[in-house]
Amino acid sequence: MKRKIIHLNQKVKYILTLYGIYDFHNNLGYFDFYSNQNSENFIKFIKKVIKNFKDKIYIILDNHISKYTKEELKKIKNIKLVFLPYNS
Repeated sequence: MKRKIIHLNQKVKYILTLYGIYDFHNNLGYFDFYSNQNSENFIKFIKKVIKNFKDKIYIILDNHISKYTKEELKKIKNIKLVFLPYNS
């Protein structure tokens, strides 16, 4: 996936990827920055965050998730993957 860089009259040193989860029951946000966007970093983030929850977690995703990521996330017991409909 090619990323578009928008220059705002400043030099771009590097691009960071932000993954975040919002817990609306406790009004808490969990987020982390990664130097690149890939399946391993996304799965690492999810595994790190789910340690804070006892109940089942619903993760809402778009349909641009890789097969590898989908299979790895299905192995985690206390999460439920919910996919947005196409063209939403």
